[in-house]
Amino acid sequence: MLCPACACELADDATLCVKCGTMVGRVANPLTEVPAGMEATHPVAEAVTSIIPPAISSLSAPAPPYAIFVSQVLGLALCLSILAFNAADNLAHGYWRIRLVAVVSSIAAIVLMLRLPGTWHRIEGGGGSDEHPKKLLRLSLFFVLLFIAAAAIVGAAIGKSGRETGQLIADYKEMSRLGARISKARNAAEATVPANIDMYKDIEGDVRAFDAVLHRLQAELPVYDDRFPDQHEVTTKSMESIEVGLKRASLLKRQIVVARDIEALDPDPRWQAWKDRMQPLLDAEAELDKN
Repeated sequence: MLCPACACELADDATLCVKCGTMVGRVANPLTEVPAGMEATHPVAEAVTSIIPPAISSLSAPAPPYAIFVSQVLGLALCLSILAFNAADNLAHGYWRIRLVAVVSSIAAIVLMLRLPGTWHRIEGGGGSDEHPKKLLRLSLFFVLLFIAAAAIVGAAIGKSGRETGQLIADYKEMSRLGARISKARNAAEATVPANIDMYKDIEGDVRAFDAVLHRLQAELPVYDDRFPDQHEVTTKSMESIEVGLKRASLLKRQIVVARDIEALDPDPRWQAWKDRMQPLLDAEAELDKN
């Protein structure tokens, strides 16, 4: 064996160079020779391996994305619920109105439905028990259907209430419009029998429509009163006004019939027929204003 420092020839079992004093052999490099039956190990590698749990060190694939799948399902349920609410509300109202929130929800629902299959495939490929993914899928489907059904029921109820309220308001406006037209035509007629006969001809269609809208209001107001009890006093007064209006419409229809009969008479007996048949109806109508 030669000394690595001075190349002095030494005995095979020497541990120190006799010429320069350099350590040689196994003393200088204890890892160069390993006893038979033993393998050289790195102390740092042994330490790291010893502190890593076997369950963690053996993992080779990420955990299934359950949280991502659930968040996507809940987002889809929300979007579909908004669409169901909007559709039920429109159907209850009897029209179709596309809102911005419905458009945004439709786009979001499409995006989520495109992403869900990929997430589900990752869950299926994650290994483990097959029962957990199946249970998750059943629960997700249940909650989506539950959200949609609840939203549709609420939307239909709100839409129905809105439709009834809207119809009530529209009927009130129609009643006021027809009442104003009838009053204007009657006030504009000259105080002669022929002029009043012509006036009754002109208002016949409006009187029929006026009577029809009053009957609708008579049916709508009790429903409104049940739904909004805080407005009971105001609603009661409105119903009383409708009753008076119906009596007036009934008298007007009778006056139109009498005017048509009087028109068929000769000019001379018209005035007498007017006093005998028309005037009592006019007096009865005037009594309605006093009450």
